[in-house]
Amino acid sequence: MNTADIDAAMPKGHEPRPDDERLHMALDATRMAIWEWDVEADRLVVSSSRWINEDLPAGYQISRLEEGLALLHPDDVAGYRQQLQDAVRRGADFSSEFRAVRLTDGKVLSVVQHAKCFRDERGRLRYVGVIRDVTEQKAAEAALRASEARLAAIFAQAAVGLSELSLDGRFLRVNDEVCRMLGRSSESLAALRMADVTYPDDVSRSSDALARLLETGRPASLDKRYVKPDGSTIWASTIISRLDDADGRPTALLCATVEITERVQALEDLRRSEAVFRTLGETVPALLWMSDAEGRPVYQNPAWRNYTGLTHAEAQQHGWEVLPHPDDLPWMIEHWQRAIRTGEPFELLFRCRRHDGEFRWFLGRVRPVRDATGKAMRWVGAAIDIDDQQRMNEALRDVDRRKDEFLAMLAHELRNSLAPLASSLDALRLAGGDAAAQKLHGAMGRQMENLVRLVDDLLEVSRITSGKIELRRDLVDLRDAVQAALETSLPLVDAARHRLDVTLPGEPVMVSADPIRMRQVVANLLNNAAKYTPPEGSIAVALRVEQHTATISVSDKGIGIAREMLPRVFDMFLQTDRDHKRAQEGLGIGLAIVRSLVEMHGGRVEVHSDGIGAGSEFTVRLPLARGVVGSSQPGAPSSGKAPSAKSTVGRRVLVVDDNEDGAASIEAVLTFLGGDVRVAYNGETALELLESYRPELVLLDLAMPGISGYEVAAQVRARPEFNDVKLVALTGWGQAEDRQRTKTAGFDFHLLKPVDVMALKNLLGMV
Repeated sequence: MNTADIDAAMPKGHEPRPDDERLHMALDATRMAIWEWDVEADRLVVSSSRWINEDLPAGYQISRLEEGLALLHPDDVAGYRQQLQDAVRRGADFSSEFRAVRLTDGKVLSVVQHAKCFRDERGRLRYVGVIRDVTEQKAAEAALRASEARLAAIFAQAAVGLSELSLDGRFLRVNDEVCRMLGRSSESLAALRMADVTYPDDVSRSSDALARLLETGRPASLDKRYVKPDGSTIWASTIISRLDDADGRPTALLCATVEITERVQALEDLRRSEAVFRTLGETVPALLWMSDAEGRPVYQNPAWRNYTGLTHAEAQQHGWEVLPHPDDLPWMIEHWQRAIRTGEPFELLFRCRRHDGEFRWFLGRVRPVRDATGKAMRWVGAAIDIDDQQRMNEALRDVDRRKDEFLAMLAHELRNSLAPLASSLDALRLAGGDAAAQKLHGAMGRQMENLVRLVDDLLEVSRITSGKIELRRDLVDLRDAVQAALETSLPLVDAARHRLDVTLPGEPVMVSADPIRMRQVVANLLNNAAKYTPPEGSIAVALRVEQHTATISVSDKGIGIAREMLPRVFDMFLQTDRDHKRAQEGLGIGLAIVRSLVEMHGGRVEVHSDGIGAGSEFTVRLPLARGVVGSSQPGAPSSGKAPSAKSTVGRRVLVVDDNEDGAASIEAVLTFLGGDVRVAYNGETALELLESYRPELVLLDLAMPGISGYEVAAQVRARPEFNDVKLVALTGWGQAEDRQRTKTAGFDFHLLKPVDVMALKNLLGMV
């Protein structure tokens, strides 16, 4: 109600009637009251209003201005009084807003007032006014302002782009995120429509979505591209809602936008990657497949389907278990189950059934595809057909096996042929003769030893390359190994009249090694030095300890090694100077054997030479045995006594060999050594002589026609009366498994052909 309302409510020419019933009802309904103030008489009349009466204590009267002002909030009294005085002075109407204090409970109320100035018929200045309680209205307005402020803050600070659009798509209001995404200011966007910043190819879809929204009222959602001022584009997910008034009429549009450029790019990369993978899977000849986390098939490439003859549906129905060879299936299932439990990749070599029923060898690799937590959610497998390679490897293994068998057979035959020659030479030497004959015998003996060494080297390199050498490690004093090697190589050194200098430490040098192989390493180096050093040269052997390493060096003043040959000096079948006259004495495999044996012991071998004519030095380095401290001095006497040698005269010996030359030559040597010798050329005769002759020692060839040496040994060991007979296997077979076989068959000793005369003498002495 304003001053015009006041005029309408006042009868002309009459004083207002505050108690008018209809006016009273209207005032109560609107929480209003009418007051009239006679300025000169200071008489204040307030209409009877329910909210006024409720807010005042019982009996409280308002008849003067000060009584009315007492209801105002203390902070508003001075301002109201000043406003009223100014209006009275000017004789003017006035309006005001102030706070009143409800006397019943002290609650502060918000009140607005409109007052009209007029003079009565006697010319007295009067004011009539309307006051209204607007406390609830003010609270609602404050709540609305707070809500609008919150909404404005949310709109401005939202992490998503928010835009208010007109119904034709013009930007009315945008937040900072929209400006950032579109690269434009809010002022520039105010002059544009959404279609103006939409990528041309997406405008049609965007317009159709807006039309459906305006027609149906249902929010529109679409992913589309926006264009920045520099021409670049972004992808955004956009949701547009319609804003309606109270009557349901559209008034504006609200648009929420989230940039998804990275997500779209990632999806595009994923689609491209999947396309590449699918193209790859459908192109490569390998069998590719994918399964879920539990191993159930979900994908097979064409190569897989073509090979197996199964469709995808059949693969899902039957599973992969129908494809492996029955012998491979159990352990393949075990591998799968372990992988599913642990999530670890695995590799397997297996046989897979082809569509025609043939099984072929495949090499398969299976890897997990993990989720963000690292858990396997897919398994991807690839299998390559290696059947041809597998068969080739099998053929190579068969060739290698047959090669080993051939070399062993060759060695056996060579030893059988060399045996009578060697034994005959031994017999001739034992028979004596003039100096010229002895010289010839010596030359023939050295060449015989060279032939035997060549046979041994061939077998040794075969065992090394096939990995069949088994080290029999023990705590070995390298001084003993060097001494044993010197005894082996001394004939070759002496034959060339070399000067040999040997340096050994006073304390034991203990290593964990195979003593026989250590002797072989040093002997090969000594033999190499002797061969490649001109006659009457010098060779030095030194054993030293350097920190935790044992070092054996063999140096010579021989022909030396060209610098370009040093990296290859340990290669198989290589000779540093093939034209040198001493190169014919070997096959070029001795140094290769040295390197292999040293590396098998955890050591290394090195070579140094300043070039042709400057000699060479080979150095072997081996780790010392841990915790071993040497205490004995070199040359210290043994605490025990050497056993006295038995007489070899009259010992009964039976030689059994189907090679009559070989048997005769051994018979001659044993006879010269004082033995009482009988000879048999087959197993049947040997068994007869065992009964009649009762030998103390039997040298028994193994590979005889008819009854073999093994069968003779079995019959001998089956009879208690022959328990004291010593059986010696006489054979060209000398590998570890051959020695183990003769030991198992009951032989006491295993002698390789050709037999050394000292070995025969020692055997006679043991009987």
